[in-house]
Amino acid sequence: AVVSTQSTGGVYGVFYFAGHGFEIAGENYLVPVDAPSNVRIEHCIKAQYVLHRMQFRETKLNLLLLDMCREFNNIGGVPGDIQPVKSRGNTAIGYACGPGSRAYGSENDKNGIYVKYLKE
Repeated sequence: AVVSTQSTGGVYGVFYFAGHGFEIAGENYLVPVDAPSNVRIEHCIKAQYVLHRMQFRETKLNLLLLDMCREFNNIGGVPGDIQPVKSRGNTAIGYACGPGSRAYGSENDKNGIYVKYLKE
């Protein structure tokens, strides 16, 4: 994952995540590379939290790219308490797949299919 540390009021903010993830009740969770094999929600980062931090920077445009699965996983834990972000109309979110689906990769490519075509 890449997070910009630019100062407040910049032109744009970009967050790209490629890795394991899942969705529960419409909320997307990113699984860190150092999460234990018996991952629980409290080990994950909520995509809404990332978006909240990006909008806090008051950038002109925020781009959130999630190259991960969004299928439901029955893991333990209780979802976090992040409040919904009020959109200012300056956010674009790109998903590698639809809700409840898996993102596809290729063993022959360094990147997943999503990034392969995004780069073109």
